[in-house]
Amino acid sequence: MLKNVFRKIGLRSLLPIVLLLTSAALLLSGCNGENGADKSEKEFVPEVISTEVTSGLQQEFTVTGDVEAHQISRITSEIRGKIDSIQVKEGDSVSKGDTLLKLNSSQVSSAFSTAGTTLRNAQVSLQSTNLTSQNNIEAAKIGLETAQSNLQNTLKQNSTLKTQAEETLSAAKLTVNLGVTAAETAQNNAIKSVLPTVQTAATASDRILGVSESFKYANDTFENNLGALDKRGKADAEKALRNLFTTINLYTSTYTNAASLLDDAEAMLQKTLNVLNTSITGSAYSETSLNADKNAITAQITLIRTSSSALASASDALDTAKQDSNGSSQSVLNAQAAYNATIAQLSAAEETSRKAVKSAENALEIAKQSAQLSQITAKSSVDNAFGSYDQARISSDKLIIKSPFAGKVSAISIKTGEEINPGTLLVTVEDDSLLTLSAYLSQSDVETISLGDRIVINKNGESATVTSISPSADPITKKYKVEISHSDSNLRPGEVIRITFKTGENILNHGRFFIPLPALHIQPDEIFVWKLENRKTVKAVVTLGEIVGDFVEVLAGIEIGDNIISEGGRLIKEEGVKVKILNQPMPSVPTK
Repeated sequence: MLKNVFRKIGLRSLLPIVLLLTSAALLLSGCNGENGADKSEKEFVPEVISTEVTSGLQQEFTVTGDVEAHQISRITSEIRGKIDSIQVKEGDSVSKGDTLLKLNSSQVSSAFSTAGTTLRNAQVSLQSTNLTSQNNIEAAKIGLETAQSNLQNTLKQNSTLKTQAEETLSAAKLTVNLGVTAAETAQNNAIKSVLPTVQTAATASDRILGVSESFKYANDTFENNLGALDKRGKADAEKALRNLFTTINLYTSTYTNAASLLDDAEAMLQKTLNVLNTSITGSAYSETSLNADKNAITAQITLIRTSSSALASASDALDTAKQDSNGSSQSVLNAQAAYNATIAQLSAAEETSRKAVKSAENALEIAKQSAQLSQITAKSSVDNAFGSYDQARISSDKLIIKSPFAGKVSAISIKTGEEINPGTLLVTVEDDSLLTLSAYLSQSDVETISLGDRIVINKNGESATVTSISPSADPITKKYKVEISHSDSNLRPGEVIRITFKTGENILNHGRFFIPLPALHIQPDEIFVWKLENRKTVKAVVTLGEIVGDFVEVLAGIEIGDNIISEGGRLIKEEGVKVKILNQPMPSVPTK
C-alpha cells in the first residue's frame, strides 16, 4: 500500500513528510527520556492542535515587480544628416503617424531629384516601344483570324457529314445492343431470385437443425435422434447453416455473390441431408417424419441447383450478346468500314485548314517574341530607374520621423542643427495606456501559478491576472519572468511595486480538501491521521492525492467537518487516548 502511495504523489513530493517524520522521531526520543520519571507521578495528557477539515485551499506570496510601458519605441536615425526641426517636446501626447522631427540631407534630396528625371525618360521610351510592338502584333492577328475562320467553316461542314456517318453506324450497333439489354435483364432477374430461394432453403434446414432463434426449440423432441450416428456431421451442418445466415445478412446483389451464395446453400443442404441419413428413428422421431424431412431437403437441393443453372445460363447468354456488340456482328462491321472511310476524307480536309492556322499562329508568335524582346529592354530600363527612384524616395521619407504608435514622448536625445549619423538615438515614444508588470519568481514559486491566476497590486489593492510565464529561467539569476498586463493611471513606467500572487484558487469550492503534512502518520503498511471524537483519538486510514506546498489532498478516509490532530499527534500510540486541545485553527491561507 505504501508503495502505491509513493507512486501516487512522487518521491520528491514526499520529501517534506520524510523530514517531518525524522523530526518527530528525535522529538519522541527526547520526550521519552524527560517524561519517564514523571509518568509514575501523574497521568500524561498529550497537548495537541486540532483542525476542522474544510473544503478548498488557497495560498499567496508577495514579490517585488517592475512597471513598464506596454510599448516602447527608441527611434534612431537611418541616414547621415542634420536636425532641421523638432516638432514635439518631452511629455507631449502623440498619435500614430504624427511628425516628431525633420532631418535635412542635401545628398538625399539631390539623389531623389535625379532619380525622378531618369524614371520619367525611361517611361516615355517604354510607351513608344509598346505602341510599335502592338501594331506589328495586330497585323499578325488579322492573318490568324482569317485562317481560323476558314478552319471553322471546314469543321462546320465536316460536322454535318460526320453526324450522318455516326447515325448510320449507331443504327447498326443499336440493333445489337438491344440484344445485350435483353440478356442483362434476364441475368438480373436470375440474380434477384437467388436470395429468396436460398432463404427458403435455409429455413427448411433451420426447422430441422434448430439453429436460429426462431427454430431453436423446434427440434427439442427429436434433437437426440438427429445425426446420432455421426455427431461431428451434425455439428458441421449447424456451422454451415450459421455461416449461411451470416452470408445472407451481408449479401449484396451481384452475379458473383449470387453464384457463391447458391454454392454455400447447396453445400449446407447436402450436410443437412447427411445428418438426416445418419439419424435414428424412435418414438420421438418416426420413420415417416425422417423421410419427410429428407424429401424436403432433397427438394430444396433441386431448387438450388435449378437456380444455379438458370443463373449460369443467363450469364452465358449475356456473354454471347456482348461479344456481338463488341464487333463480331457483320452488320456492325460493314457500317464501321463505311464510317471509317468518311472520317478519313473529312480529316484530310481539316488537316489542310489546320496547317494554314498553324502558319498564321507562328507568324503571330514571331511578332510577339520580337515585341517582347523590345519591351523587356525598355521595361528593364524603367525597372532600374524605378528601383533607384524608390530607394531615393525611401531615403527621402527617412528625413521625416513619425510616431510608430499613439503614446507620449518620453525623451528627446538631440537638438536642432545637430549633425547625426546612422544609429543615433533621436527620440523615445512610450505607450503607457497599458502597463506590463514584471516579476521574477523562483522555480518553487513559478510551479504554483498558472496563466489567468489573480494577483493583487499592494500599492493600490487592485487586481489583475497573469498573462505570460517564461518557459525557461534566466541563466544567471535562475528565475522565471512573469508578466501581468494592467491599466492604471496611478502607476508609472519605471516604478518598483510589490505584487501578491494568489495561487490555488482554481481548486477552491470543488469538494476537494487538504490537511497539513504534519497531521500524517506513515507506517509500513498504511498512512493514517488521528481523528478526535469526544476529545479522544480515533485512527482514520487515509488515501492521499496531490501535495500543494505544506498541505496534502485527502481522497478518502476522512470527511469535511471531521476534527483531526494537525500537530502533537506523534506521541500518541493508540486509539482512545484523551488529549488536551489547544484549539489553534488550521490556516486557510498558508504563507510561504
